[in-house]
Amino acid sequence: MSELGKKGEIGAIGLRIDAIISHFRINARILADRIAMSTGSVSELRHGKMALSASTARTISLAFGVSEEWLTTGQGEMFMGGSPPVLHPARAAPVAPRSPAAEAGDIRISELITKTIRVLESATVYRTALASNIHAFAQAVEAESRIVTMDAELAAQRAEMAAIMDRLARIEDKQATYTAGRAAA
Repeated sequence: MSELGKKGEIGAIGLRIDAIISHFRINARILADRIAMSTGSVSELRHGKMALSASTARTISLAFGVSEEWLTTGQGEMFMGGSPPVLHPARAAPVAPRSPAAEAGDIRISELITKTIRVLESATVYRTALASNIHAFAQAVEAESRIVTMDAELAAQRAEMAAIMDRLARIEDKQATYTAGRAAA
């Protein structure tokens, strides 16, 4: 992935990110949410500890209406078209209304795949947010699958342990009976 800005320019990019935060009167968490990035990464960008990638510059540009050229080089107008956009309430993505079919639990996989492809092919911040969510959900599903497997293995081990304990109790009973019989003789 190409990175924008030389070592000396990274701090200047941080100042421009601070200008975006200041202009829109938001905090770093809101900026991070809107561009689907961790607050730690935003902090690293702001403090010159991380270079700005081309894809992150594009995402910031789309999310806040700032010029990529201004963001990466400091040249030109801050905002595309010269005037700032009006931001909607601070959230990373709009919440889609649930359809009656979705409320009823009727999930049409082909419809979801078509919509997902449309979002992933778009040049919007929603593309980045959806990709991040897909990765997170895939990791969660994989983790849940591992937990189910581990639970099954644990149940099998507990059953085996119970059988061993049962055999041990029978052996101890036989040992006690044998010992009592020898003592009586």
